[in-house]
Amino acid sequence: PCEFFPDVLTHGLDYADEDVSYGCHRYKRKEPMRKKLLVIDDDREVRQATRFAFEHDFDVLEARDEKEALRLFDEHSPEVVFLDIVFHGIPKGWEILKEIRKRGRKALVVLVTALASAERNPLAGEADGFFAKPFDIDRVNAFLAERGMLPEAEDLSSEEKETGEEYWKEEGEARR
Repeated sequence: PCEFFPDVLTHGLDYADEDVSYGCHRYKRKEPMRKKLLVIDDDREVRQATRFAFEHDFDVLEARDEKEALRLFDEHSPEVVFLDIVFHGIPKGWEILKEIRKRGRKALVVLVTALASAERNPLAGEADGFFAKPFDIDRVNAFLAERGMLPEAEDLSSEEKETGEEYWKEEGEARR
């Protein structure tokens, strides 16, 4: 038989420094909620590199197409969305952006694309930011920090910075 501890159930474990077990119940210490970042891009390598670059500060969700993007947006209500514009040669990102804005929830939507003309599109004004691929991670972090999306700006180690810059340099050359 399990023992019942009403004080723990009533007061929670905000004050606990570690996980606690009582009888047959295990209570996890409450962690501060992390912001969610939804990366919408048809290129798996770009999604993975973006996850690697931002998973320290965000719970990163990945979507490879419109249907998956809108499902994840509805289910998880991310605070930040990185949105590519061109999916398999078709500029579907504009439709995704319109759908996100129709849903009424405020999310910081950042266009991250190799499409040079994207910034001049009238729908680009619906987005909160624009970064051309390959993007500078430090600039994106500064942009996010200015908008209160990062706990605090911190410098990446030189090894992390080199790894990220290396990937985006190779990615940019491969797309030319």
